[in-house]
Amino acid sequence: LHTPIAYDELQSVLHSGRGVFRNFRDVLKKFPEVDKKWHSYKNKYMSVYVNNWYNSLREIWGLEKLDQVPEVDESLIYDDFSFFQYDSARDKHLILQLLNAIVNEVMQYRPEEIRQACFDMWKNRFNEFDSTKQVGFICKSLADEFAGCITASEITKNHEKTMILTSFFVPEKFRGLGIGSEMLSSCLASLKKNQKEWLIIPNINITEILKPLLLRTGFEEMESGYLVKI
Repeated sequence: LHTPIAYDELQSVLHSGRGVFRNFRDVLKKFPEVDKKWHSYKNKYMSVYVNNWYNSLREIWGLEKLDQVPEVDESLIYDDFSFFQYDSARDKHLILQLLNAIVNEVMQYRPEEIRQACFDMWKNRFNEFDSTKQVGFICKSLADEFAGCITASEITKNHEKTMILTSFFVPEKFRGLGIGSEMLSSCLASLKKNQKEWLIIPNINITEILKPLLLRTGFEEMESGYLVKI
């Protein structure tokens, strides 16, 4: 929150232990802008939660998951999160830490040996592209928590107009807030500004939760991944 008085009062209510819900609403009514932000935030989370619950049932029933994406107020994203251009010296270690967590999440039912082998493969690949100067963005919360990243690199010097996505993920606690969509849009705009023409995403970098976003953004599926004309 950018309103210290509201922040302090809400914190006090949450730690009071009595009449929390009523007092929380009373404090919000005193700060209309904070109240608006809270309801937008709450509605997005509720929509994501209900959609995930219903999709889990559809999966059990053998049906295709629904792609329901709540509307995102872009101004709220920039109120609560900051976006920075990728800097290898500053961000590489954090990205590799998060990559390890993502691998363990999406491959949780695989043996540890397989998970570690896949992480080492992704890490080596990321380090290889990092040596050729990757570009992209990272996102952090107001509490300085790492909230996501996207990076891309030239495939070879012989194909300077074609870029390959080398990382793109958002930690589970920050999903559903529009961070991934904002990072992808910013990355594509930056590549276009630098006169790049194509962005390829190999299958190795794609999880199920990414596919709907890629299709909405204009990517087309190809034999070994996804492709978009910038």
